[in-house]
Amino acid sequence: RNIRVNCLAPGLIKTSFSRMLWMDKEKEESMKETLRIRRPQIHKHYHYSGLSKKSASLSKG
Repeated sequence: RNIRVNCLAPGLIKTSFSRMLWMDKEKEESMKETLRIRRPQIHKHYHYSGLSKKSASLSKG
């Protein structure tokens, strides 16, 4: 079967698409509580870009 699964699940990423959730501090805190995010900050795309590139390059082989 040789099935390999790689997954990144960082939660909310700070992008223009998610702007309505992080521009207002009250909404941000409510969203964090609703999703039970344990990390205090909302991540930015570059926090995970290196890891995803590395994972993709390893899966080619």
